[in-house]
Amino acid sequence: MDNGHREENTSYSPLIRVWLCGTFRVERRVGSGYELVRTTEWGGSSYPRLLLKALLCCPGRQARRDALLDMLWPDAELEQAVQSLNTAVTRLRRVLVPSKGEASLLLTDEDSHVYRLAEQSLLWVDVDAALTRLGEAERCGRTSPEALSLLEETESYLSKGMILQDEEGQWAAGRRATVEQARYRTRLWLAEAYAQQQMPGQAETILSLLLEEDPTDEDVLVRLMLLLHRQGMTQQALRVYERACEAAVREEVELTGATRKLAAQLATSEKRIYLRESPTSPFSLTDEQSNSFPLFSQPDASVSTMLTKYLEHQLTKFLDIFEPGSKHLSLREIVEPDSLMTETKQFQNKTYSGSDSMQTRRQILHHLLMVGSTALVLSPYGLPYPDGTEQLHPSVFDELETITASYWRLRANASLDLLGNISEHFRTIVNLLQQSLPRKAAQQLCSLAGETAQLLGQTLFDLREYALAWSYYMLSIKAAQTASNHDLWAAGIGRMILLLIYWDHPQKALFFLQEVRQLHIQNTRVVCWLAAVEAEVHAYLGDAESCDAALKRAKKILQHEPLGEDHYATGLSASRLAGYEGACFVRLHQPDRALPALQQALSLLDPQAIRRQSTLLTDMGMAYAQQGNIQQACQLAVQALSITKQTRSRAVLERVRTLRSELEAWKETSEVHDLEKQLDTTSALIAM
Repeated sequence: MDNGHREENTSYSPLIRVWLCGTFRVERRVGSGYELVRTTEWGGSSYPRLLLKALLCCPGRQARRDALLDMLWPDAELEQAVQSLNTAVTRLRRVLVPSKGEASLLLTDEDSHVYRLAEQSLLWVDVDAALTRLGEAERCGRTSPEALSLLEETESYLSKGMILQDEEGQWAAGRRATVEQARYRTRLWLAEAYAQQQMPGQAETILSLLLEEDPTDEDVLVRLMLLLHRQGMTQQALRVYERACEAAVREEVELTGATRKLAAQLATSEKRIYLRESPTSPFSLTDEQSNSFPLFSQPDASVSTMLTKYLEHQLTKFLDIFEPGSKHLSLREIVEPDSLMTETKQFQNKTYSGSDSMQTRRQILHHLLMVGSTALVLSPYGLPYPDGTEQLHPSVFDELETITASYWRLRANASLDLLGNISEHFRTIVNLLQQSLPRKAAQQLCSLAGETAQLLGQTLFDLREYALAWSYYMLSIKAAQTASNHDLWAAGIGRMILLLIYWDHPQKALFFLQEVRQLHIQNTRVVCWLAAVEAEVHAYLGDAESCDAALKRAKKILQHEPLGEDHYATGLSASRLAGYEGACFVRLHQPDRALPALQQALSLLDPQAIRRQSTLLTDMGMAYAQQGNIQQACQLAVQALSITKQTRSRAVLERVRTLRSELEAWKETSEVHDLEKQLDTTSALIAM
């Protein structure tokens, strides 16, 4: 009865244990130990194992009968699928009986429409234990001795092998993506904890193993280089960098400028250390500033910003000011925004001219992010507001909502020209948040700030400023969490998913799809839009079956349920959904299916939505290019560029460039030559 596995360090002894990572196994408690469930007990069928795995991957360990039929036997006839499920339920119920005379841990409601598994204390699962330990490690401080022990235990569970390694289907893929992300985070945090506890050798081993798995993972590469450098092993750090460069050449990718600058700084032994802010730009820290940061940033550093991390780090200092029951301090006393606003006005007073215009605006937006993030990150942690706090007249909220809605409408056909106005609107809301307000008023303002941050992020997305757009989306999520606004939260995640797609990280979007499913979304339009967004993710990943399923779900919602107000400007309509469908089929190289959908989207489109029109024209051109109709493809691309000269959308411009790449085989034709001239002209105009 030697189970051969490290038991969970808990005060209880579960009746049954399940191991999903590596080799699948189920163990039943016998006396003081555990015994493997014998193969014969499964009845010679794979169905009960399949059902157990699926239920363990469902939220709350439960699922409706019809959902299980669609999930596990989607291609089978209904009668056959029902028979398979009945067989699986009967046999699994027997397997999950702890001992003779006891009730099974597979529970069923009265009408047998819902199947549910017992909780963790009775039916222990390695993955659930690992995720629990990971959360506990974060709560007690990731680098503390207590966290180190928890992280080591988490690693022992997740390092057994890939979760659900023998299963296919979206239900398994989604869970696998979540667990792989947790495993990655565990290892990075473990390396950080080892380094903090003066065990750099252990930290180096962890990071080296991660780099073996992906030699071009710059999040790991930068951490390992810094770790070696701080031990006086700079030459070794540079060798690691050289091997990464060689791997990048083999993989036909390019290391970011931030990583290259770090290597250059190490080579010249300068004291300034450059850390990676995002996949496109570095963030430099002086020696004094770098002492304020832990050795490693969080594992999602490739898509969040060092600036946000700095503000979160500062938050811990601000919280030390408060004690439960103490007098509330206004945000103005803590943040000292006056000096920050003065500096911002100095930015705004500069003359916008020539090519410096965009760069100056980006500086303003970065600075506003600092002010806004400080207010919004702190706002959830304020103590109960005392009597006599400032009151805002209800008309203030109405006016701010009206202005925000008007900017959403204007953004539909413009991007660059709106940046200054939207950022000023955002600053106004942040200024109001810096007052001592009743909690309800603060939550209303947080929702407005989150919506405006999303608006800024979407505007920056149109300009292909992806790193900065991501920062504002992250800020929007913080605001939505503060206001307990799940619809705004879901809209923010949806926009982050779309950004990941166009940032060439569609695989990472799977994790966010899992996250958004946990939210309680009230607005049906947002639910429908998220289904369309999910379809686009699957299309980019080449999963035609999952893409079709998501589109089918979105169409069903559109046809049978009232969508409600489009408060967060998803734009979801019959035209937009048809456009998503056409774009998905273009990604899947199914032009014969794409063209009818795109033509329908164009016919239903509001004539005033000219930027959306340019996107649809470009996608239609791509479909015609895939069919070999070069003349029609180029004609549509030129029409799209004509509109882009008005909207100045860099996102559409990049889309047309992608279409031009599809036409490389016909580069000598007059149609492609004309398209290239229009591309050059439009690019020069937008760059002005």
